Amino acid sequence: MTYAATGTNTDSGKGIHFSHQDWEVACDNTRTCRAAGYQTDDGDSFPVSVLLTRKAGAGQNVNGQVKLGNTGYVENQPSPQAVQLFINNTSYGKVLLNGEGLDGHLSSAQIQALIAALAGHTVIQFRSGQDTWNLSGQGAAAVLLKMDDVQGRVGTTSALVHKGKKTEASVLPALPMPVVNWIKPVESPALKRLAKSVDLVQLKKEILAQTPKTDDDYCPVMNGEDDSAKFEMDIQPLNSHQLLASGLCWRGAYNEGYGYWVINAQKPYQPKLVTTGASDYADGVISAAQKGRGLGDCWSHEEWTWNGQQFIQTDDSTTGMCRMVEMGGAWDLPTRVAIVRKHVKK
Repeated sequence: MTYAATGTNTDSGKGIHFSHQDWEVACDNTRTCRAAGYQTDDGDSFPVSVLLTRKAGAGQNVNGQVKLGNTGYVENQPSPQAVQLFINNTSYGKVLLNGEGLDGHLSSAQIQALIAALAGHTVIQFRSGQDTWNLSGQGAAAVLLKMDDVQGRVGTTSALVHKGKKTEASVLPALPMPVVNWIKPVESPALKRLAKSVDLVQLKKEILAQTPKTDDDYCPVMNGEDDSAKFEMDIQPLNSHQLLASGLCWRGAYNEGYGYWVINAQKPYQPKLVTTGASDYADGVISAAQKGRGLGDCWSHEEWTWNGQQFIQTDDSTTGMCRMVEMGGAWDLPTRVAIVRKHVKK
């Protein structure tokens, strides 16, 4: 799983993901930003993560959560019902934890103290009895500055770092969440016969011809470059003039990716790639779920929804860094969000 900036702003409808040392931030296409920090990656600390979430626009406060590790992979990892937040050995009060999830919400006073501490070199701890969870501040200042930059807060009174005298008049507003109408493809005997009539040899030639081997969307299994995997093309109907073609494209140590193309029902097929990293398809929704590593404590997720004409990406997210906080991932850090309205086309 790669963590780096995936864009410079959200005006173009794309979010950004940026990481530095033990912190990362994901800002989605509405300009809502979520910054997450963790323990250092040296294996000497109990897993812990803090999530700071802020919507775009003036007058928006920061919400904060803490989550303790509960993966069971860390020896003698405790499961307290509450912890105390300490900054430079000064207590900032109790945080109640929510049962098995070992997560809790920070108060506004705790959030303010934490953000102020993250701008400098401080020791941030969550304690319960003799047990201590150390939150790293390394990389936090750069990540919070990126968060301010995306939301247009740098130099304003509401900035998390580098506050200034400018009012919030210059703060960027929230962008509307895009709306996608989901159309469930209708199956019929006639459409199934149409799907079976596709010339698979010709279709493969067209797909391979449009994708160079150096392209990230290249499909090596289709081209016979993986002796351990057999390529089998599957065709499903979308409507009377469009079909969905798919097949295994690649395999890794703990992931595999399927390619999906929207094609014409008749030659020439003119395949239009949706993705080569999908995991599943059902009822007009292509989904992808890929592990960041074999343990499964960090994932990436994507989703594309059929609107009757094409597949629109409606989700792009990760669960955060691979730091053993929780199996399946600690958080939901999207860079692409959408409202999906479900309609069945009759």
